[in-house]
Amino acid sequence: MTAPSDPLLFTPATTFRLSDDTFLEPDFVVYDRAIGLEGLTAATCRLAIEVSDSSLAYDLGRKATIYAAFGVGELWVIDALRLSTRIHRRPSPTCYQLVRDERAEAELAAERIEAFQLRLSDHM
Repeated sequence: MTAPSDPLLFTPATTFRLSDDTFLEPDFVVYDRAIGLEGLTAATCRLAIEVSDSSLAYDLGRKATIYAAFGVGELWVIDALRLSTRIHRRPSPTCYQLVRDERAEAELAAERIEAFQLRLSDHM
């Protein structure tokens, strides 16, 4: 949750329209309060987060490819069973150019959000 003075909004389970005929439903999306949900686009998205268990293969595969093709700058796919995270950065039309896996003990930091850090093992 964010306070009214926070510059960012953190919205769970929303429809994220990438074009007139393409939308995804990330588990969480972070964007600037000033643009509001109505102004949320691939370019204005600071971070998209997918939390996966049975949908892990889809989220790491086809869904990540869609995010990349539309230019979403950063995507985290969290494996809910293992608490590992695959971080995707530097989107291209066909994939993310930088992809790395982090264990639950790793401190995750969003590239486009100053002072946003998370360690999944702290929440087990």
